[in-house]
Amino acid sequence: MRAFIFQSITLLFTGIGTLWTSSAPAVLISEYQPDIPGLPPLTTQSEFSGVAGMPFRGFLLAIRGEVGSYGLVDRALSIDGTFNSNGIYVFDHRPFLNPTLTVALVDDFTGQAGVTDLDGDDDGIIDNLASISSVRDAIGITDSSDTQNNLTYGQQLGGADFAFTGDEPRLIFRDASVGDWYAINSPDNGQIFDLNGRDIAGDVAFSGDAFSTSIGQINPTAVPEPTSMAGLGSLCAVAVGWFRRRRNTTPAVSSC
Repeated sequence: MRAFIFQSITLLFTGIGTLWTSSAPAVLISEYQPDIPGLPPLTTQSEFSGVAGMPFRGFLLAIRGEVGSYGLVDRALSIDGTFNSNGIYVFDHRPFLNPTLTVALVDDFTGQAGVTDLDGDDDGIIDNLASISSVRDAIGITDSSDTQNNLTYGQQLGGADFAFTGDEPRLIFRDASVGDWYAINSPDNGQIFDLNGRDIAGDVAFSGDAFSTSIGQINPTAVPEPTSMAGLGSLCAVAVGWFRRRRNTTPAVSSC
């Protein structure tokens, strides 16, 4: 019996490793608009980041997370394009349903939108990945603090999930298109949320406008506030002083 259990666990993790492990260059979801203010537009744009000049074919999946539709692949959109000189690819498509939703970027999908269910028993745990190969990235967005009835699957797919930000985000983006995730609500109230649902607007500044879309361009990046830079300057001064004492001489030029 123990041998059977061990063999089953081994097969399970081998399958998971096959699904997510790939020697292919990284391709990430870099910007997405979960809830566009006003009347829903006919089309919206999502952005992916990868290697400049690299072609990419795959699918963008929208996986529902509300009661009655847990794990249902609501939309499966075919992607066929090439990353621009900045390593950015912009994808035009009809807007997805508002959150709660998980968006996944995969190499292949053999299921059927509106039919394929990744969470067959609706317990919040993915149990059916037969139709998916090579998950490149995934991000879950929720519109409620009720995590018992609003489920996201990003982390289970090898990506990440946003905690509730107090509202439905109108914009989410990666730092410099490849880094940490941030979310902007509508109205934004001057707030910028990290994955944990914490407002970090008072802790960091951004190069570029973090409150507006930057589709087709490298996203804004977080930079230290002036107080943090002052702290770095003090540390640098201490290091230079120590070096001078160590050498017992004054260098011709010392800078940081």
